[in-house]
Amino acid sequence: MLRRVFLVIVCLSILMLCSCNPGDVCGPGKIIDCARNCIDESEVNNSIGDGTCDGNLNCSEFDYDGGDCGGTNPTTTTTTSGLDNSYTGTLELRISNAFPGFDESTTVSVDIDINGTVTIGTGSLYYEGEDDNGQSKLRRSGTLTLAPYGNVFHANGDIIVEVDENTSYNERFQQWVWDGTTWKQVVDETVSGTWNGGLGFDLIEATAGNGSTVGVTNAQGSVIWTLTLIPALVD
Repeated sequence: MLRRVFLVIVCLSILMLCSCNPGDVCGPGKIIDCARNCIDESEVNNSIGDGTCDGNLNCSEFDYDGGDCGGTNPTTTTTTSGLDNSYTGTLELRISNAFPGFDESTTVSVDIDINGTVTIGTGSLYYEGEDDNGQSKLRRSGTLTLAPYGNVFHANGDIIVEVDENTSYNERFQQWVWDGTTWKQVVDETVSGTWNGGLGFDLIEATAGNGSTVGVTNAQGSVIWTLTLIPALVD
C-alpha cells in the first residue's frame, strides 16, 4: 500500500511536466487543462462560459474559458492592424512543487511594436528538489528551455496578447523507499517533451502593477506565467 501511494505521487509530479497538451484526454472522462493537470471533463464543461474566468482554462485550447477570461471566439477574433502604443516588458515563468520542494522562476524580454508585432526573448530555468518523509524520498531535477512566441489580436472589445509557450523540458526523476535499514532506489527515469499551450493575456491587465497572470496552483505545486508591460512614451 505504501509504495502504491507514492507511485501516485510520482505520477502527479511527472504530469506537471508531461508532453500532453491542453485539451488532450488523460483518462476516462478526464482532460488536460491549461496548467497540464488531469481534471474531470465535466468540470471543464461546467466552467466554460459560466461568466467566471477560470485560470486553468485560460488558454486558446479552451477559447480562454469560453470568453470568460476576455479571450477569443473564432467568430469574433480578428488580428489587430495596430496599437495606440508600443510596449516593452517581461514574461515570467514560475514553477513550484510541494514534494519535493522547489520554487524557481525566470524571465524573458517582451517587445510589442505599434503594429502589433510581438518579439519574445529566450531563456532557461533549472530546478532541483529533494525531500523525504521517513518512508519515501523523491528527487526531481531538470531544465526548462523557453522560446515562446506570440501575436496580438482584438477579441470582444479587448486586446489580447496570445503567447505559445514553446517550452521544452528535460527532467530526471528519482524515488527511494526506506526498507528499515537503508534507502532502496525504485525509480530513476528521465522525461522530456515540449509545452505548446496557448496563453491569453489581457493587454490592459499586463500594464497594471502586477501584470496579467495565467496559471494554476494546486496541492502538488504551481505553474504561473506573468506578462508585465510598460507602454512607450509617445512624443
